[in-house]
Amino acid sequence: MNGEQGFSLIEIMLGMAIFMVGMLGVALLQVSAMKNDAFASNLAEASTLASGKLEELMGLDYEDASLSDDGDGTNQDANNNGVDDDEEGAVADGVNNFGLDDKTAVQADGHTLVTLQTMIYEVLWNIANDKPVLNSKTIKVWVTWNVKGFQHSVSLTGILAKEV
Repeated sequence: MNGEQGFSLIEIMLGMAIFMVGMLGVALLQVSAMKNDAFASNLAEASTLASGKLEELMGLDYEDASLSDDGDGTNQDANNNGVDDDEEGAVADGVNNFGLDDKTAVQADGHTLVTLQTMIYEVLWNIANDKPVLNSKTIKVWVTWNVKGFQHSVSLTGILAKEV
């Protein structure tokens, strides 16, 4: 039987090893895709929450109590140039950006917790009266969530004008 040829055991084992390395790469790619899909889902949920809260606040009457500033966003522009005095380098009030960047429940003008599926999102909002101009309110909504010890956030900003 000199004319018959086949694969040796070593050739088969080598082929299986190459195949397994390729399959390991595909498995790692699948795990990475699942992680990215979970982050994208969280980001979409947070964006929807931020958009919904901003629309809710923008739909309120200008004088509504829910649109009141806790004081860190008003009277922080002594020279009336439209820039928070802290942003100019001088520490005038200890708060940057008219208090719009307050990202804790204690500092923010309002907050709530929302649970969607297994993720807890914190929705915070800040109001700055008469910014950027008189008879307007800047509303900034932050949505934060934690994944494996890392905090992520999304923010949206809108300006509500007083009807005259």
